Amino acid sequence: MGADPGRRQDLRSCRGIIRAHARSFSFAALFLPSQVRDDVAVVYAFYRLLDDLVDEPPPGTHPEDVRAVLDDWDGWLAAGLPADGSHPVRRALPEVVERRGLRAGDLRVVLRGLRADLDHHRPATMAELEGYCFDVAGSVGLVMADLLRAREPVRARATAAALGSAMQLTNICRDVEEDLARGRVYLPVDLCALTGCDDAALTLRRPTQGVRLAVAVVARRAAELYAEGVTGLPLLPREARFPVAVAAHSYAAILDRLAARGHDVFSGRVSTTRRHRWALAARLAAARTLRS
Repeated sequence: MGADPGRRQDLRSCRGIIRAHARSFSFAALFLPSQVRDDVAVVYAFYRLLDDLVDEPPPGTHPEDVRAVLDDWDGWLAAGLPADGSHPVRRALPEVVERRGLRAGDLRVVLRGLRADLDHHRPATMAELEGYCFDVAGSVGLVMADLLRAREPVRARATAAALGSAMQLTNICRDVEEDLARGRVYLPVDLCALTGCDDAALTLRRPTQGVRLAVAVVARRAAELYAEGVTGLPLLPREARFPVAVAAHSYAAILDRLAARGHDVFSGRVSTTRRHRWALAARLAAARTLRS
């Protein structure tokens, strides 16, 4: 992306963020053309930087300090991403936004979800949970559809948002214990009342039948959104279909592994191995729908 040494260093910083924090996503990005891969890395670094600020703030940081930083980023985006040399992402993102025709309003949506995490209130319903998932992940799908220059943008953005939301619901299923440690519960109140997932079981980290059923219901909704999301693959440029399919199927495989152990979310974090991801990529490489 040009010969400017500062630009190259900013890109290296963004690539380092994606490699360190997103194994499945980073693996899928390997199959993108280099220019697109670099742009994806910059956009991903933006999201990851803010997400980590909320989930893993530096020691001694107060919530109001985090909120102030989020407000600063929001103001910067609302102002049209003016030149700002304070961080590699702020230096690299404006050029990607301009060249790819990304919408600052789409990028700002995630801030609404991150503020909700700062003032966490357990979702009352699945609809409320899905609204949160759209804010923090479905909106990322909107940005990716534009970045990848999908055809039929209205439909492509809708399916990409479904895919992003499916991935966030997968995170919620996988990370129940991790979220509890942060004082957060994302399993909806009405769902838990229906399945018998009581607060005591969650507090004591007991994989009761009620907890397992609640997680299974959320996982089933994630699977429905994955199915909706992958219908948008043919709308992507040919070179982008395979990497997005790899990302989607790699993430969906987390749900398969969770189901294989009866949706017990308290027996260690579920993940996929690099070997599994390569095997999955090999299977997808022959899929006709990705080549047509």
